[in-house]
Amino acid sequence: MAFNRLFPYALLLSLLITGCATQPGNNQEDLGQEERKSPADVYVQLGIAYMQDRQYATALKKLRRGLDLDPKHAQLHNVMALLYDRLNEADKATTYFDKAVSLSPRDSYIRNARGTHYCKLGQYVKADMDFNAALKNPLYTTPWVALTNAGLCSLRQEDLKKAEEYFRRALSRNSQYYIALEQMVRINYQQRNYLSARVYLERYLAVQRPSAAVLLLGVRVERELGNKKAMEGYKRQLLELFPDAPEVQQMKHMG
Repeated sequence: MAFNRLFPYALLLSLLITGCATQPGNNQEDLGQEERKSPADVYVQLGIAYMQDRQYATALKKLRRGLDLDPKHAQLHNVMALLYDRLNEADKATTYFDKAVSLSPRDSYIRNARGTHYCKLGQYVKADMDFNAALKNPLYTTPWVALTNAGLCSLRQEDLKKAEEYFRRALSRNSQYYIALEQMVRINYQQRNYLSARVYLERYLAVQRPSAAVLLLGVRVERELGNKKAMEGYKRQLLELFPDAPEVQQMKHMG
């Protein structure tokens, strides 16, 4: 059985939206180009805020208002694409992503977002091109995000070797990036490299509160290593923190 489950797409989308929110300007990543001010900037932030609050209809109104003011605002098109992606309107999302890229082709956040969208659609070649385009920008401040997304996309293609390479590159840029750390635990577990899986799991737990899935993985890793005390510790945490999680039933069926 394979346990390298994909990181939930909904959470990836949330991370992409957060990335948009933290950008101080429309062209921050455009290789040093002077920051572009626009009266529509505020509508990017409003749209993101309403999306994070799941008020999608209001978010759509705010984003459309912004585009009325500035139809060449790349981030507005990008966030509009993310909204339509969240609403499962893939064609509209693609149209807005393409417009955003045409307006700001060097913006790593936009290329990373479109790459994730393409991956969701199963357009893996296009996805990989976008992730790598994001990485070519030397001013990209969070390259480990695009690298991790590229790794997750490789997992969707069941290319474990390529996925591992991307995750290792991500961790070389940010050794504490918990998403990449979790995936390295899963990959090493699947490859029966249990000691390495333990190391990555310990690194993960040093920087991130565990999910039920991670705790169950801890149980499995320590069972394979024959460390009953550590295994029971993970079991106890899983029962205490997530008593109603499906992972509890999976744990009970492990014997």
